Formats: sequence, structure tokens, C-alpha cells
Amino acid sequence: MAVRDHADHADHSEHAQRPPWSPRRRAATIVALAVLLDLVLCMGAAAVGGYELAAAQSEARGSLTHVDAMARSLHDKTAVAGAAFGLARLCWWPWRPLAGLVALAVPPARGAGAVGPLLDLAADGSTGAAHALDGAAPVLAAVTHGGQPGGDTTARLLSGLQQGRPAFVSALDDMAKAERDRAMIDGRGRPDWTRRHACCRRPPKPCARPSPRPTC
Repeated sequence: MAVRDHADHADHSEHAQRPPWSPRRRAATIVALAVLLDLVLCMGAAAVGGYELAAAQSEARGSLTHVDAMARSLHDKTAVAGAAFGLARLCWWPWRPLAGLVALAVPPARGAGAVGPLLDLAADGSTGAAHALDGAAPVLAAVTHGGQPGGDTTARLLSGLQQGRPAFVSALDDMAKAERDRAMIDGRGRPDWTRRHACCRRPPKPCARPSPRPTC
């Protein structure tokens, strides 16, 4: 009994000797946990988007016997990939200025500045593909006509195109954004050695023209 009382007294004295967390330490811990959660969520969302895109690419290489079902499945996969890459882009947004500074200060780490545009490209491209497949759905439904042949095919095709027009317009807008993202990746992620070392290159020597042979 005395041993138990002594152990309890030792525990209470140990807890009493521990200094309480200061507000600064508590705030630093909360910030560190928030940063870790943000980076983990960014990497996880990017991994999910990459997996969905890989699955969509593998399915697109398969058989084309059931085009309608494949289009719906590809639409779902690309939509999930677009949402995942959009979440990853949102999580990476606070780190863009720091990544840009690192890319400028450390030339071998220029690829850090391309992470943001790369996520933009993945998100916009996936969303554009989902919109394109969304617009193609009424066209495919109009052409197949529910599996029943007959009827005015041209009228049904025009009706399907009219229904899918807003989705096609959105897909074109997303593709334009993806093209701008790709241009930014080419400018940030790939060093332009020709422009960087233009001052160090010597101009090419002019080719000496052979003198004409004397004619007799």
C-alpha cells in the first residue's frame, strides 16, 4: 500500500514538474500539423487523380464493342481525376510563391516552379476530357437510338450535337486553359539553354566560297 502511494506521489510530482505549453509553442505545433495535413492531402489527391487517369487510359485502349458504356465509364473516371487534381491544386496554392523563389534561387531545382502549372494542366485537361465526353453522350445516344435502327439519323445527330453543345464549349475552354498551362510548364520546368547561353556562343564563321577555276 505504501509502495502504491509512493508511485502515485511520484507520478503527480512528475506531472507537476512538466512546464505547460506556451501559446507560441502551441501555435507552432498547430501550424506544423496544418502544413503536414495540407501536403499529405495534396499528394494524396494527386495520386488519386493519376490513378484515375491511368485507369481511363487503360480502358480507352480496350475493345470498342460497347461505346456507350465505355464513354460513361471514361466520363466518370476523368471527372473524378479532375476533381482530385483540383483539390491538389488548391492545396498547393499556398506553396506556389515559395516554389517559385526556390526555382529562381536554385537553378537545378527549376522543376519546383512547374509543380503548380503541372497540377493546373492535369486538372484542366481532365475536366476538359470529362466535358467532352459529357457532350458526346447525347450524340452517341442519338446515333445508336437506344439500339433500335431506323429513323432520321441526320436529325437525331443534329439534335444530339445541339444538346451537347454547351459541354463542348466548356471542353474547348478547358483545353485552352490546358494549353496555357503547358506553355507555362515549358517555360518553368525545362531550362532554355539556347536563350540562357546565347551570349556565350560565338557566331558561326562564314563559309568561304571556292574561287572560280580559270578557264583556258
